[in-house]
Amino acid sequence: DDPEDIEGHEWSFETLSSLSIIEQPENVLADTGDDAYFTVEGECAFESALSYQWYRSYDSEIDPGGDSQLYSGTTLELLDVGLDDEAYYYCMVSSAEAVAYSDVVTLGIRRYMPVGHWTLDAADYQQGQYIDLSGEGNHAEVGGEPTFVDGIVTGDQDPENMKTSGAVQIQEDDGWADVGSWNPAEFTNQFTISIWLKWTQHSPEEIEWNTIVSKRDGWTGIDDNMFQILISGPTQQITMQSWGDPSFVTTEETSVEPDEWYHLAAVYDGEGAKLYLDGELAAQVDEYVVDGGGDSRFWIGRIGDHTGERFDGVLDDLQVFNYALAPEDIADLYQLETGETVCLVEYIEWDLTGDCAVHEGDLSLLVSEWLESGMYPVED
Repeated sequence: DDPEDIEGHEWSFETLSSLSIIEQPENVLADTGDDAYFTVEGECAFESALSYQWYRSYDSEIDPGGDSQLYSGTTLELLDVGLDDEAYYYCMVSSAEAVAYSDVVTLGIRRYMPVGHWTLDAADYQQGQYIDLSGEGNHAEVGGEPTFVDGIVTGDQDPENMKTSGAVQIQEDDGWADVGSWNPAEFTNQFTISIWLKWTQHSPEEIEWNTIVSKRDGWTGIDDNMFQILISGPTQQITMQSWGDPSFVTTEETSVEPDEWYHLAAVYDGEGAKLYLDGELAAQVDEYVVDGGGDSRFWIGRIGDHTGERFDGVLDDLQVFNYALAPEDIADLYQLETGETVCLVEYIEWDLTGDCAVHEGDLSLLVSEWLESGMYPVED
């Protein structure tokens, strides 16, 4: 504190670690019965032998004292994997001088059945819950008293044959549901949302955003929003939005008219995202970032307490998968209720009629213009 003291610059330095990881393991998505492999490689600044110890965790946190020890070696091999193997994995790399930990990665087991399935029928509403028919036990706590109306899902390929009390009418305080902090993509980093919907249009001042499904608690931070799927009332578009950059995929304007039934499938494959309407691709982005929100709540028909972003209309048969469904799978879901065929390609050479097939109609058009020419002078 002497006023004659001369204050110098503060300075510091950090030493480089003597141990680094030069090859990190990667997430694995497998089918039941597959073999799965995780590989790591370390490098030491000193010529010390390296040791590798793999661990399995169920909460994504590194805790060598409490997690299960597995294999000691650079490559962890898991044979004939099943649901019991679905977890987080990491490796502790050590030398005489230092310790380093690999990235925490996941082994996800692809289910070919939904991991969440709510018919939203009156028959599957019990004791204030929409019952989850997937067998995973993710029953949805319903807000208020649901109003059940005719639904489109019957499985008879006849869209005119409605199912009595087979869908729910979402209203301001009634019919929406809370599944809890369930994350269908926890181990797979993929998901597919499949649902039938019919929405009601209001003025933007009343309901501008009709939330169909969301895994979001708010906008206060990265942990609040994994994804939300909604309809923009003014533009009649469906949008899926997440917390990340980039994190936005949307259909064209007026792609969903009010008071009409649509089948919607929203797909995230770990890298990009797609939206399908009535079995056909309606929007896609090659890069779509889902960054956080894994512990946020999964909502049907609203976002938390945001009644201004609730769905207003009818929802039927919500299914959630823990992987990205193929276009053929989505077309099957639509065709099961309507019996209609779906075009899965954007362009077929010689499809002159534009009906997604090459047949005698295209040949007739070609023949009708056979030998017509704009060349000059005209040749015989």
